[in-house]
Amino acid sequence: MNLERSKVQENLPKKGFVEQDDRKHIFYHLYYGGKKTHIRTHVSHGSKYKTLGDDLVSKMAKQCKLTAKNFRGLAECTLSHDAYVKLLQEAGEV
Repeated sequence: MNLERSKVQENLPKKGFVEQDDRKHIFYHLYYGGKKTHIRTHVSHGSKYKTLGDDLVSKMAKQCKLTAKNFRGLAECTLSHDAYVKLLQEAGEV
């Protein structure tokens, strides 16, 4: 099941990610407690990636320390910021 790139770009900043744009990619770095963490992901500017297939969703999920299902929830706002942080804390990531 594809995920709209626009949803990811719209909703990651709501979950504590800060966007940094360069010419090739848009990077998202997670900030927690006012500090930049090691957790980051990115999307391409290319029109080829208006929707993200399962392979890209899986890669982004891994970068965000989530399962693909939970990453979809994060991107679609069914997984809250607090629930995401709790998952990261349980995994020892933050």
